[in-house]
Amino acid sequence: MDVDSIEMGVNFLQALERALSRCTATVAIIGKRWLSETDARGMRRLSNPDDVVRKELEQALASSMTLIPILVDGAAMPGRDDLPESLASLTYLNGYQMSNARFRRGPSGASKCARARGEG
Repeated sequence: MDVDSIEMGVNFLQALERALSRCTATVAIIGKRWLSETDARGMRRLSNPDDVVRKELEQALASSMTLIPILVDGAAMPGRDDLPESLASLTYLNGYQMSNARFRRGPSGASKCARARGEG
């Protein structure tokens, strides 16, 4: 789902919650600046309880869906102390290190995992 698929005037957060409630798996794309990314006011996005990325991850972690961290551009898995308490369990999930070489070779380990679970 992306913002272009949501009709004008529809509550974005409600649409996101409905879409996620129908999912069995989702991915968290984590780059080198993921932890420090800021909003227009200069606030760290993950520290803002109203940030949509944070809300999406919180919903995924609170549900029974599979959440696969995809680490890109040499990013490392964030430490528990780097995250708000509501996202701390993300640090214990087995992720997938995506490199340019792996991307060119075809389906990633993450997509293979989803297909093996009947989710892709």
